[in-house]
Amino acid sequence: MDNIESRVSNLEDRISKIEALLSTEEPRADQFSRESTREFLNSHTCKSMTDKCLVLSYYHEIYLHNDGFTTQDVASQFSQAREPKPHNISDLIGKNINKGYIMEGESDNNNSTHRVWMLTNSGIEYVKNIKVRNGK
Repeated sequence: MDNIESRVSNLEDRISKIEALLSTEEPRADQFSRESTREFLNSHTCKSMTDKCLVLSYYHEIYLHNDGFTTQDVASQFSQAREPKPHNISDLIGKNINKGYIMEGESDNNNSTHRVWMLTNSGIEYVKNIKVRNGK
């Protein structure tokens, strides 16, 4: 009888862990298979290049679990999504700063010549709200 109770307890623990993984608000890139940059961008309704910049910044920072992003990181995400690279990514970041979606972050490397940016809570919520729902 103790063996059965032990096995049931073990199974309950495993089910709890699986349920916790499935109930997280944001998918982790290391869960199951990672959504590509292109797929992630396609899953959002972007009305402008400013929106695309914000969505790709979100992908880099939140979805890929980075501590912020630089203009070079955003340019790389545009390239990975097979999107034409904007002429002035700094301007797009500036427009998102003016909307309150991006703020300046802290650099880990004091010698870095590139400014580090982070999404604000408003920016994160905006990206979540422009995600295309299943019913489109």
